Amino acid sequence: KRKPVRLYVMGKNKWKEFDEYPPPAKETSFYLDSNGRLDIQKPTSHEGHDTYKYDPSDPTPSVGGPDFHPFKAGPQRILTTLLERRSDVLVYTSPPLSQDHEVIGPIKIVLYVSSSLKYTDFVARLCCVSSF
Repeated sequence: KRKPVRLYVMGKNKWKEFDEYPPPAKETSFYLDSNGRLDIQKPTSHEGHDTYKYDPSDPTPSVGGPDFHPFKAGPQRILTTLLERRSDVLVYTSPPLSQDHEVIGPIKIVLYVSSSLKYTDFVARLCCVSSF
């Protein structure tokens, strides 16, 4: 008998079944550092900040991400290199991970920000960096 939740795990290229969603998991925290680094170690100081300038006449495009297209076999990879080179995009990258991580379930980001605008939006995305 199949379990009620069935998910495709990218990287392992296989389906997994669970009794519930999200499945029980160990939460892992990563931290943004003002030098573009994403690290599992909490920063020792809160100094430094990152800035970007948003130009409403040249909005940051959405390039999608890995998605499951019903007419193609399996998840599709989308290159985000050009998006990441934009001056209005901040990128944080971790050193290579020492072990595999399965990311299943909700992802949360906590940002401490200030803005010169009355209204603003922030978008965060988690990407797997690989050489393929």
